[in-house]
Amino acid sequence: MVKSVDANVTQQQFSAAFGAYGTIRSCKLAVYPDGKSREFGYIQFETEEMANAAIAQSGVLEFNGKKVEIVLHCRREERAEQERNFLNLFVQGLPEGTDDDKLREMFAEHGEIQSTHVQKGTDSETLTNKGFVSFKQPESAKAALDAMHQKQMPDGSYLLVSRHISRRENEVSTQGTIESSMRKTYESNLFVKNIPSEVTEEEL
Repeated sequence: MVKSVDANVTQQQFSAAFGAYGTIRSCKLAVYPDGKSREFGYIQFETEEMANAAIAQSGVLEFNGKKVEIVLHCRREERAEQERNFLNLFVQGLPEGTDDDKLREMFAEHGEIQSTHVQKGTDSETLTNKGFVSFKQPESAKAALDAMHQKQMPDGSYLLVSRHISRRENEVSTQGTIESSMRKTYESNLFVKNIPSEVTEEEL
């Protein structure tokens, strides 16, 4: 999947740019019904090596001066599975003076914790009101999220707890094959050539 594609890029330019990295099975630049670019697209290569070569150009390859982001496409089923099996939580609204140990104590009743970390300010010493909790089991993380989100603290403030996607998890979540996604897309579309010029889009 290719994101942040310049709106003026054509299908031909899009395909040609990625042809340099290997044999393309399918290529589609997403557009709105009026033909305007949605600024993202899909490329399916013959081999994983070719796809990896293209992914390596993420943040390097550009169209009209705008750099693109290139990631492996993750199927909806895979994303849903990952969302069910998270381990890390991001916590905001911590009471003043909360350090790593106090944060661990706050969440310990929900399961075994791997680590806790309270963010520090720009001086690297002052504790902020934000931190991270990493559990060993997904069930513990979900239980903590359900129990601690919007929980009122003794000082009258409320915690805001959400799933935290670490850089490693994000890399995993974007991995996967786009083959089935692209096949489904192309099986549901027809390409019609030699349409008379007087035929309107509605008639087609």
